[in-house]
Amino acid sequence: MLWRTAQAAGYALLFLDAELSMNETLDAGVVLVRGSAAGFAQEIVAGRHRFRADEPVADGGTDTGPSPYDLLLGALGA
Repeated sequence: MLWRTAQAAGYALLFLDAELSMNETLDAGVVLVRGSAAGFAQEIVAGRHRFRADEPVADGGTDTGPSPYDLLLGALGA
């Protein structure tokens, strides 16, 4: 699991082992990204929003979500 936060890394370490239910949300400015070593798919939780990122099949992923580049371009356009 990788936590990104606008606050100090020590704050993020408090939550590394936390499991979120489908109804739970994160504090503003905290983003959770987690995946497994079996592939490239990642679950992303930001506040009350949940989405998935993955690589295309041609790049070794399973194409279950937009690629990181797709997400970056979308973020730049938002």
